[in-house]
Amino acid sequence: DGQTSTRPNPAHVYLHPGVYAVTLSTKHNGRTLSTTNRIEIDRPPRTWQSKEKPHTLDEYLPTLREYDPSKLDGVALRQLVLAYHWKVEQLLASEKRSPKTDRKAPSGKKAAKDDPEASDAETYLTRAVDAGQAPFVGSSNAEGDNELFALAKLIGPMARAELGDSKKALAVWTGAARRIGDAKLRAQCQIHAADVAVNDLLDAQRATTWLDAAAKVYGTSSNGEAPSRLARVRGDYHALRGEGPQARADYERAQQALGADRSTARRTALSGAHSRSTEEYLRAGQWARAMAELDAWQTDFPAESIDGYLTLLWARYWSGRQKHAQVVALSERLQAVNPTSPYADRLLLLSARAEASLGRRDRASATLHSLLKDYPGSPLVPEAKELLKEIEP
Repeated sequence: DGQTSTRPNPAHVYLHPGVYAVTLSTKHNGRTLSTTNRIEIDRPPRTWQSKEKPHTLDEYLPTLREYDPSKLDGVALRQLVLAYHWKVEQLLASEKRSPKTDRKAPSGKKAAKDDPEASDAETYLTRAVDAGQAPFVGSSNAEGDNELFALAKLIGPMARAELGDSKKALAVWTGAARRIGDAKLRAQCQIHAADVAVNDLLDAQRATTWLDAAAKVYGTSSNGEAPSRLARVRGDYHALRGEGPQARADYERAQQALGADRSTARRTALSGAHSRSTEEYLRAGQWARAMAELDAWQTDFPAESIDGYLTLLWARYWSGRQKHAQVVALSERLQAVNPTSPYADRLLLLSARAEASLGRRDRASATLHSLLKDYPGSPLVPEAKELLKEIEP
């Protein structure tokens, strides 16, 4: 499978069944002698009568850590990523946490930055992402459009939501778009890349090329999840640029592309389930789960970006991850898309706090004055006035 070892008695773990050529080479008196055997690897048969103790993941990890991911094919590479990620889940299972940003102190104790359990989880999560992105950032033996797309769908969200590294997520999607030949799969990668560029990195200009390329594949009248996501990301793109009417049209088009196969009661129930789950994850500081739920919510109901509640929860998510510029951008987006939203005042308050955290006191003050002027009946007025006193002593 492309791996090598110089140990006298190497142990090796194959990541999927198959027939493999195994070569042993030795040097003697300046000459290299080699012999090759072909061996068949299959899953070990196990029944209720099996007496052998089941192997554990920890028995394999020392070997897996020595792998060169660029030498693996797509199936083996995905298995390597899943093995590392399984270790992350094992490490966090007792606390039900997500790595890096979801640390919660056990038994009421204060979480330490050098918490070895959290550190180990972050290490394995980083290994998973770094291994999985190999085909998209350099040379690799992984090939095949379907295999590469499946790997990108695994690694892209892992880098973005769990590791909290949007730049790595963008590198995965853009790398996948370069390597994948199938037009529709490539377009889906471009849509995901544009999503990260617009919503995480606030780079509308960079997203233009990807959105235009994907639009050539799906057009403006196609239906389905991919065309819907394209229209929704275009809505985010126009909203970021302050083009409210065009953004609203895109969000409505995104909803239409999904069809109307649900009753009003079912749509209401599903939307409510998304919102309740997101609120719970945000309260618990489980940012990876919150992002996954928010993405699922806007995938099912892209038009809810117009109302403002979905936008508010996205702002709370970015605030929790200390990404203050994204909070400010979301407030400005809602002002462009729906300035009469019942959630606009909450976003303005969040935006003011974000501006203050960025050291932009003048902008924070202007945002608070805007809240007091435009929403004098808001229940947030007393809180806004108190914050204004802190900013303008």
